[in-house]
Amino acid sequence: MKILILVNHYNTLRIFRKELLTALHQQGHELVVSMPACDKENIDIIRSFGCRVIITKEMDRRSMNPIRDVFLLKSYLRLLKVELPDQVITFTIKPNIYGAMACKIRRVPHFVNVTGLGSAYQAHGGLMRRLVSFLYRISLDKADCVFFENIGNRDTLVQEKIVKLAQTVVLPGAGVNLDEFKATAYPDDQDGIRFLFVGRIMKEKGVDELFYAIKKLKGIYPNLSFDFIGWYEDDYKTTVAALERDGIIQFHGFQPEVRPYIAQAHCVILPSWHEGMSNTLLESAAMCRPVITNAIHGCMEAVLDGTSGYLAKLQDADDLFQKMKQFVELPQEKRRQMGVAGRAHMAQVFDKKLVVARTIEALRVKRGCLVISLDFELFWGMHDLDGILQSYGKNFEGVRVAIPKMLAAFRQHNIHVTWAMVGFLMAKSKAEIQETMPDETLRPQYTNPDMSSYKWFDKIPNTEAEGPYYYAKSVIAKIQSVPQQVIGSHTFSHYYCKEPGQTAISFDADLKAANRIASQNHLKLRALVLPRNQHRIDYEDAIKANGFVVFRGEEENWIYRIKNEFLKKSLRFLDTYLPLSGHNCYNIEAEDLTNLKGSRFLRPYLQKLLFLEPLKLLRVKRQMKHAAKHRQVFHLWWHPHNFGGNTEKNMANLEHILRYFEKMRLNYQMQSCHMEEAIETQGSQE
Repeated sequence: MKILILVNHYNTLRIFRKELLTALHQQGHELVVSMPACDKENIDIIRSFGCRVIITKEMDRRSMNPIRDVFLLKSYLRLLKVELPDQVITFTIKPNIYGAMACKIRRVPHFVNVTGLGSAYQAHGGLMRRLVSFLYRISLDKADCVFFENIGNRDTLVQEKIVKLAQTVVLPGAGVNLDEFKATAYPDDQDGIRFLFVGRIMKEKGVDELFYAIKKLKGIYPNLSFDFIGWYEDDYKTTVAALERDGIIQFHGFQPEVRPYIAQAHCVILPSWHEGMSNTLLESAAMCRPVITNAIHGCMEAVLDGTSGYLAKLQDADDLFQKMKQFVELPQEKRRQMGVAGRAHMAQVFDKKLVVARTIEALRVKRGCLVISLDFELFWGMHDLDGILQSYGKNFEGVRVAIPKMLAAFRQHNIHVTWAMVGFLMAKSKAEIQETMPDETLRPQYTNPDMSSYKWFDKIPNTEAEGPYYYAKSVIAKIQSVPQQVIGSHTFSHYYCKEPGQTAISFDADLKAANRIASQNHLKLRALVLPRNQHRIDYEDAIKANGFVVFRGEEENWIYRIKNEFLKKSLRFLDTYLPLSGHNCYNIEAEDLTNLKGSRFLRPYLQKLLFLEPLKLLRVKRQMKHAAKHRQVFHLWWHPHNFGGNTEKNMANLEHILRYFEKMRLNYQMQSCHMEEAIETQGSQE
């Protein structure tokens, strides 16, 4: 799955979300990050988490210019059109608003992280708050999930009817990496007690109250030390310089590595007015340091008041002074025990591993799923039919025209497809097939020899140029040039699992050959479509042993249980136009090997049955809508050569179906998945 991540600063990911990015990358997702320009070192750090980085120059996190914000929205819209992501994750206010707005317009599933309501919302109030509320309200209504870092922020937006409660997930902030922020020995107090502030030097971080409290404390306890780490957001440079000159504080500027400063501190203090969830407090507590902060959501969650630190009243400089004084007067052992209690609290509630796991689970919000798989077989799927080249040769030729048209439609509508190729088609020549085919003793010995592809091998031309019905190696690159098109297997030789004469051993050998020729094409096969959907439970071990995690078996409905073949075929034909077998949509539970059953074969256009075409399309649409409304899987399949004849008519039908899918995506957030994605996004969910 391709995931696009929108941020307003590289530090959002570098410092706070690297574990999440690494976990998503390790799960096989393609990660693309959009962020403002920064130095090459930090770009390389983001890339090291498994991300491709796109610089979005229109992002200016401090700008209040609405014209610039319009350009940011247009930039995000272009990005979605070019990248065609499956999901978008946004962080902080501007990416949340304009990223979600762009996703809503482009109908892309999106997940919004409210890391705090920000200065514009909480500090400025009035007109600015009303404007931000309005922008949130029109942006977030279609978000699949809105993450909050504290209950207070969540309740505010729910009460203002900006988001629905069902949309929300409250996480314990970004969590803290307990392996990076290890428990450290508590420093002695022979040289006095040392306080530490880590944050931006700005009014809303409570620095005015803190400076007031520090001056009073210094008058009582001259040997106290106060270290400040951060950078200026407001105009405090003169104030800080004067405090340094008078020996009241020490300002160290921005420090990329804060752990040495936390380690030498006795207490970390942050009297902030508003936070999403203060990472400074989490990291300090994880290193066994008591913390003093304000009794507000986003800060107070990190403190067990009186046990691991103290909570002061918001914007109350005298109360902050009293809490700091109370801490100074504690015995050294009590201060140390406070730090130990803070570490235990972090391990229980804020462990980064738990937060990442909860985030990834929430990203897997279950939606209806359209799965498309194509049985790419050409001659090898029909060789047992008499006179097939004469009766169907034009379709085999037309597939070279039809495939680019299908790919263009899939690109336009952002449709994910599994192209299950017969292994023979992956070769460029007869010699290449011969090099990878199983030993003769391991080939299927069908009772009816006409069922074997090997019977025809000596009769076919030597190369793709001479015999385009038999080879399609050149088509692989065309398929792979379109995003979210995945090559799967249709077995090596179009193997029939239920034909008399073949064995599990020859089936295993066939899959091994399929993997060999795929490897020569730099492909890793994980999805298998069984020819004619012939599934045998006793062959599943061979499927798993050859690296497949998902396969397509036949539909499960009453028609397929009929013994009489003529009656079965007749009813299957009628079921194309009339709802004889029901919706054939289903829920799945991912296992080591998942059977992603077919729901509907898309029959090709037939001129003589033109009057039935509307019924056929209506049948498909009703099944798709059922899957969308009930959050189930609808698995549509056909053969590319079906579109080799009457190509324009078949493409018109496909366009009709895909446009209807767009409606389902807009109205029900239905998603498009290839077979592997379906088990990742749909499996193991209630």
